[in-house]
Amino acid sequence: MQRKQKTLFILLFLVVISLLAVCIIIYNKDSGKTKLNNNNNTGNNKEKPVVVEKKVEIINLESKTRPYAVMINNNHAAWPHAGLNDAYLVYEIIVEGGITRLMALYKDQETAKIGSVRSSRHYFLDYALENDAIYVHYGWSPQAQTDISKLKVDNINGGSPFWRDTTLKVASEHTAFTKITELEKYAESKKYLRDTKVRSLLDYSIEEIDNSNDENAVIANFIRVEYSSYHDTSYKYDEKNQVYNR
Repeated sequence: MQRKQKTLFILLFLVVISLLAVCIIIYNKDSGKTKLNNNNNTGNNKEKPVVVEKKVEIINLESKTRPYAVMINNNHAAWPHAGLNDAYLVYEIIVEGGITRLMALYKDQETAKIGSVRSSRHYFLDYALENDAIYVHYGWSPQAQTDISKLKVDNINGGSPFWRDTTLKVASEHTAFTKITELEKYAESKKYLRDTKVRSLLDYSIEEIDNSNDENAVIANFIRVEYSSYHDTSYKYDEKNQVYNR
C-alpha cells in the first residue's frame, strides 16, 4: 500500500513539473514576440534628428517692428556711452568741431538707458528715412528742424521720454538719456506706425565667409578710421568670437 502511494506521489510530481515546463515555454515564446514587436516599433518610430535652423543673433530679420534711430553723443567728455551695445546698426558721421555723432538703431529691444542723447543734424535724416525709423533726438540744428518738418519725419524731440542724469560730473548737454519703454509710450501717443515694410538694409550672414583667396584681400585684424585730428575710431578683431570690438 505504501509502495503504491509512493508511486502515485512520484507520478503527480512529474505531472506538475511537466505542466510548469509547458507554461514556461509558452511564456517565453509570448515574451519573445512582445520584445520583437517592441523592437520593431522602436525602429519604425525612431525620432528623426531635429535640425535647428541657424538664427542671426544681431537682429531678427523676420521682425516687422519699426526701429528707433537715436542720436548719441560722441564727445569724449560724454564717454562711456549707455546702451550702445543693444543697437543693431550704428552710423558715425563727422559734425562740427572735428567730433563725430552717432545714430544708433534699436529694434525689438528693452534697453533701460540710452545716451547721452544729443541734437539732430540734417545729414542724418537720409539714414533714418532709409531704415523707416522713428528719429529720436534732443534738440536740432535750424536746417534739421526745417527738413524734419518738410519731410514729415516721425520724430521724438526731448520732453517726457528723457531725463537728466545729475549724478554725472559733466556739462549739462552730456546728461540727457532715454529708454525704450518711454519711447514706446510717446510713439503710441503720437500714433506713429509701429510696423514697417522696409527690410533690413544689411544681410547678416550666419555662414563663415572666406575672403582669403580674393585678389585684393588683406588681413584686417585692426582697423582705424581717422575722422579728424581730434577724433578717430578703431576696431580690433576678436578671432575667438569672430567679431570686431570697438
